[in-house]
Amino acid sequence: MNKTLKDPKIKIGSILLEKLFFEAFDVEKPDMTIDSKFSIDRIFSNNQKELKIRLTAKLMEKNPNPPVKIEVVISATFTAEGKDNFPLQDFAKINAPAILFPFLREVIADITMRSKYPPLLLNPANVYKIVDEDQLLES
Repeated sequence: MNKTLKDPKIKIGSILLEKLFFEAFDVEKPDMTIDSKFSIDRIFSNNQKELKIRLTAKLMEKNPNPPVKIEVVISATFTAEGKDNFPLQDFAKINAPAILFPFLREVIADITMRSKYPPLLLNPANVYKIVDEDQLLES
């Protein structure tokens, strides 16, 4: 089955690291269990053609003996150009956070790799679940 992919006419403007908090602890037997909390903020321009999305991750907050504590905020801007076949509001729900997640993962792996502990590698994420949980927190 051949399908032609249509250009959604959505362009990435920038991807930025807005915040990075990292604290390493001297722990004899560190618990490397990763607990994570994610949140998503979506900000649309007045004309609904520009989107700024912010993905926040907090790691090791619940861990009683963490080797590190981390908070990362990464953002991206997207612009809908021309006549779109994929409304920016729909794109913002799942696609935009899914595009940002690998950048978030890379920042976390890179910063922890430079500590005295092994790098924290976030497993692939179910973005649908992150979005659902985030929407529950907002209500």
